This record gives sequence, structure tokens and C-alpha cells, in this order.
Amino acid sequence: MGLKSESGKKSGSTSIVDSGDKDRIIAELKARNKELEEYKARAERLEADLRNNEDTTRQLLEQKLYGVWVNVDGKIAYINEVGAKILGASSPGEVAGKSVLDEIIHPNYRDIVRDRIKAMSHGGSAVPMIEEKYVRVDGQVVDVDVWAMRFVYKGEPAIFVAFKDITERKRAEEALRESEEKYRFLVENSKDVIWKMDLQGRLTFISSNVERVTGYRPGEMVGKPIWDFIAPECHGSIKEKLLKRMRGEDIPPYATWIINKAGDLIPIEVATTAITDRGGRIVGVQGISRDITERKRAEEALRESERKFRVLTETSPVAIFLYQGEKYVYVNPMAEVLTGYSRDELLTMDAWDWIHPEFKFMVKERSRKRQLGKKVPNQYEVKYRARDGREGWVDFATGLIEYGGKPAGLAATFDVTKRKLAEEAVRTADVRFRSLIQNSSDIIRILDKEEHIIYESPSSEKILGYPPGYTLGKSPFEFIHPDDRERVRNDLGEVYEGTNPGTPTEFRIRKADGSYLEVESIGNNMIGIRGVDGIVITTRPITERKRAEKALKEAKAQAELYVDLMGHDINNMNQVSLGFLELAHNIIELEGKLGEDNIVLLDKAMNSLKDSSMLIESVRKIQQEKMGLYEPQVLDVGTVVGDAIKHFDRIPKRDIKINYSQDDHYFIKANSLLKDVFINLIGNAIKHSKGPLVINIRACQVIAKGKRYCRVEVEDNGSGIPDSLKATLFDRLNLAATRAKGKGFGLCLIKILVDDYHGMFWVEDRVKGDHAQGARFVVLLPAIEK
Repeated sequence: MGLKSESGKKSGSTSIVDSGDKDRIIAELKARNKELEEYKARAERLEADLRNNEDTTRQLLEQKLYGVWVNVDGKIAYINEVGAKILGASSPGEVAGKSVLDEIIHPNYRDIVRDRIKAMSHGGSAVPMIEEKYVRVDGQVVDVDVWAMRFVYKGEPAIFVAFKDITERKRAEEALRESEEKYRFLVENSKDVIWKMDLQGRLTFISSNVERVTGYRPGEMVGKPIWDFIAPECHGSIKEKLLKRMRGEDIPPYATWIINKAGDLIPIEVATTAITDRGGRIVGVQGISRDITERKRAEEALRESERKFRVLTETSPVAIFLYQGEKYVYVNPMAEVLTGYSRDELLTMDAWDWIHPEFKFMVKERSRKRQLGKKVPNQYEVKYRARDGREGWVDFATGLIEYGGKPAGLAATFDVTKRKLAEEAVRTADVRFRSLIQNSSDIIRILDKEEHIIYESPSSEKILGYPPGYTLGKSPFEFIHPDDRERVRNDLGEVYEGTNPGTPTEFRIRKADGSYLEVESIGNNMIGIRGVDGIVITTRPITERKRAEKALKEAKAQAELYVDLMGHDINNMNQVSLGFLELAHNIIELEGKLGEDNIVLLDKAMNSLKDSSMLIESVRKIQQEKMGLYEPQVLDVGTVVGDAIKHFDRIPKRDIKINYSQDDHYFIKANSLLKDVFINLIGNAIKHSKGPLVINIRACQVIAKGKRYCRVEVEDNGSGIPDSLKATLFDRLNLAATRAKGKGFGLCLIKILVDDYHGMFWVEDRVKGDHAQGARFVVLLPAIEK
């Protein structure tokens, strides 16, 4: 069919189009073709972005750690179950189709999100992770970490968004901030003086209210020894106390005298605690000092009251005992009547010798704790045994008073023997047993014959967190780790059969929060015994013991490793050196000199001695690093690498070229051993190569997991590292695995240091896929602003 011209007439056998229409059609076709080419290029870029990030995407989806949605034209085209749950939805379908900016993003963050979307739309494939706020379907606001990238979803340009609920973390940060503010308020407004000192006895901090007590401003005291402000006659006793505190021992609060700015003596009371670093090492002492001038005045008045105290107690019908330590300093006449001992005998014998042996330890322990200021019951009953063998019960009413200027315990005792005899006559065995386990610090459970829990002590709530009565009627195996159940079941069966001699069983028990606690249990068969009639299981947490055993084992292994290295490896290296030197010595004796062919003997001896020295130095640095002897500091990576390169200024008989480049200055927080990282990397490249060698070192900035890192590459054109060796190289970088004749200590030291700097360390081919073209070691270190 032919086309019509504008006049409406047929064009005959050939279609005729106006030249203007033809040009317009051609221009439209060209424009559309250009749009198609641009769209194709954009799609190819989006697909490439998706391929480049597919590992990250797959991990997020498979691990279900993050919520994930796909943003197509501003709406949620897909969301996973984790994401729907974070947004408070019962299913993904409840959220799908919602507007991202208008319904999900909190109003305060919409401009930020628009900018991030715009950044990705103008060439950026992804944007870094940031904190945002989302609005849930129920209107509540949730804090999230968000990461996004562009990609293609079902053939359409889209944005892939991964997010994680950080509400609890934000609450914890807010709680920490409030805690710090409260601590600062307490320090600044406390009537007591708060101070800190280092291990050399120098003040490193003192609160501003010190001026009210001493007349000194904080700036006049910080940096000076504490002895400048303490009365000389008190130096000896305080040094002894501080040494104990620095050794980790506990010391009670004590009183001493300080010298104020006017030269007057001020009485103070001091309480101290140790200051530890992150590794638990004691690095100083902190304390609270209180002016007790008024209290001292009160003590003077108290001494007068002591005279009146004696007058009153001498005629009291109650037996009264006043004691300091484990000796009585005063007893009244009724104490003689009760115990049958004379006053002189009571004042010379050990305190509580008249207490029945069954209760003596308890009374002495409570007395000791009370005199140390610890909280113990002020009234309780104990059994006594008089001098003539007569036994009975007394009710103790106890307290602390000042006597002779020192703290003393006061015990007023009432004879309650008749009442106790009546109570014991009606008390059943069940009451006695349950009274015992009610106060046990261990978890005590009673199982019936069908292995159901029929009783659990109150300590279970404190240790495991379950509310009272929660476990009753349940099987104990519901709370035991699945991997331990069969072993515990066998041991419990022996208890029921009566063949278990009370051997402890270790296993893991589930707490109310879902975590597991390492415990040790002992079972006793008390079936048929009145008041019990079941299996009594006593369970005790052993987590701290396990940690101590592990730490002891590791310390022992490390010590044995150091001894083994010094006694075996270094000795072997020295024997090799001696062997080469003896050969050289024999040649000199026979020929009078060493020829060029034999001079290599000295080189080999020197190399062996150098290896021995390097091994000793590496072991020493590893040990000191473990002990935390290297202080962290802010270091310029370029300066550190430059210093490491200078270590290799001259290498005899080798053509070595070392190049270093960086696109900016990078600073990290590390210690002085950072230089050893690069010395060992350069040294390994030289050591494991022959002939001419080029080592290129580059530093640049990278973003990994949302954090900024300084990436340092040390690559060489040597023989490289085979893939089979790469796979296991870093698995063996620990002290125990590098045992074999001292090999690998350089890499071991690098791994330990990089881990301590919170960095990463790996090796790859210089030319991807061809290990024979050389190796590239990569060190990733967290970058900071100077």
C-alpha cells in the first residue's frame, strides 16, 4: 500500500514522502537509537555492579543477619522476612509496595537518603554504611545501620538496601553516656577527695574539692609524689598497704594523717582500689579520701562514754562481751555466770572458746567480717559449751562500737536454752534439710523417681535466671546442652542405681537468656529418706575455674615453648655455625688461608648466627607484646615504611631495588613494633629469592565493612608462593605451629601485631593466577585522623 502525500493523492507505484517528514523521522530514529544505546550501557553497568557485589548480597541473604529490600522507582519491590520483622510487619507482603521515602524513612533522614540515591544514580555503584531511622508499620521508630548499592532487578534499574536493627546498641550507648555524666557529677560534687596515682606513687588525678581539705589546688599536687602530702610517720604503713594493693591484694579502708598547705596535720580515712588496663594488668591505684576531723573529735567524746558504759554493763542481767580481733577486751559479771569462766580467764583465752565446736567457725567468721565492715546478720542463735561441760543456746545481738580509739565488736547474749529445746523437739528432719539447702550458694535440685524436678533451691533463680517454680515438674534434661545429655543421663542412671560414688559430672546448662553455663554436678541417692525421698543434685558453676585452667595451660605451653626454643633451636643453629667455622679453621691450618671457594664457609656460619639472633629477637618481641609492654601511639605509615626500607640500604652480592609510593599521608594507632611488620615482609621477600629483585610497596586508602583502612601492599617479582602453600600458610601462624626449628617466626610476629592493631593480613599473587610471577603481601590497618 502506498503512502499519501499531504494533498491526499496517491503517489502512484512508488511511495513519496515529504522531505521535511523524512528528516524528522530520521532524527527521531537516531534519538531513539541513542537512548537505547545509553540504556543498554546503563544496564550493563548495573549488572556489573551486581556481579561485583554478589558475594556480599548472597552472604546477607543466606546468613539472615540483615533486613534486605529492593527499591524500584521509590517503592519496595521485594523485602525479606528479617527486614519485615524489623519494620514490625507480620510478613513481607505487609510492607511490599510501600513508598520508601514517604512511609519508611524517618522525616529527619529523607534528605540524606535522597542524596544517597542521587549519588548512586550519577555513577556511584554503592554508598557507605550509615545510621538511619526507619518508621515501623505500627508507627514506632527503629535505629538501623544501612548499606545500599545499585543493581538490576528483573530487568529494571533498582537499589539494593541491607539494614540491621541497632536499637539495643543505641540504648547501650545512651546508657553509657548517662553513666559517664553521673560519674562526672559525683566526682565534681562529692565531699570526699577522689584521686589516682601511678605505680611510682605520683598523683595523676585529684578532684577539685581537695583545695577545701588541704588548701592545695589540683594543679599543685598532680605529678608530685603522694609522700609530699602525707605525714612522715605514716609513710611506712601506707607503703605496705599500697604495695599489697598493687599486688592485687584486698585492703580495707584505713585512717592516716596528711599535711595541709599551712603545715597542719589533717586526719583522713582512705579507701582504695586497683587500676587495671584492658589486659587486667595493675597500672595504678585510685582512692577516696575523707576528712575525719569531726569524727576524731567525736572519738574523744566517746572515750568518756566508755567509762559510763562500764558502769552500766557491770549491773546488767545480760552477758556482754567486748572484743577486738579474737580477744576479749571486756566482759561483764553475767558473762562469767553464763560461761563458767572467770573474767581473767575470759580476757586471756581466745574469744569464742566457750562456743560449741559446731558453731565456733561461724561465729569467728562473722566476727571477722563485721570488724572488716562487711554486712553480716546482727542477731542469730548459737550453741555454747560452759567450762563444766554444760551445753545450751544463746541469742547473739551484735554490733560495732569504738573502744580505746579502735573498732570493737559488742555481743550481748541471752540464754535461750529452754526455748531451743522446745523448738528442737518439734522440728522435723524435712525442715532441717530444707533450711540447709534454702541458704546454699549452689543450685540444689531434688528429682523424684521419674526424673522430674520436684524442688529447686532459691540460688537457681540468681544463677540461671528462671523465675521461682519454672523448672518444677520438668525433666532436668530440658536444660542440658544437647551434646552433653547422653553422658549426663548415664551418670544420673548410676546415681539412681547406687553405683555412682559421688563423682562430679561436668556439663553445660541452659540459662533463662538462652546462653549456656559450664557447671559441675554431684548426685546423691536419698530415696526413702524422710523429708527428701529423691535424688539430690548439687550443681556449681565452674566457668571461672575453666578459664583459669585454660589460662594456666596456655601460660605453661608458652613457657615450655620459649624454653624449648632456647634449649633446642638456637643450640642447633649454633652447632651449624660451629661446624662451618671448624671447617674454615682446619683449611686455614692446612693451607694458611681461605680461598675464594672456601670463604662461603664463613658466610654460612654468619648467616646461621644471624638466624639465631633473629629468632631470639622475634621471641623476645612476641613475649613483650603479649605482656603489653609496647605503648600505642599515632604513627605515620609512610614514615614507618621509610624507616623499614633503610634497614636494607646495603645487601651484599644482591641487586635489590625497593620502591615506595603513597597517594596521601595515612595515620594509624599502633606501637613501635609496626616497623618490624614491614622489616619482616621485606626481609622474607629477600630471603626467599635469588638474583636481582624488585620490591614495590604501595599505600592507599580503602573502605572495608564501612570503615576506613590504610592498605599497604608489599610485592616482589621473586619466585612467589604456590597456591597449595597459601592455603595453609596463615593457618599455622601461631606460637605453637611455628615451633619447627624456629621457622616462620617473622610471619608469626606480623600476624600477632596486625591482630593487635585490629587489622587484616593476607597474601596473594602479584600477577593474578600466576604465582611464579611473585607474591604480594597485604596489610590492612584501621586509619585515623591525626
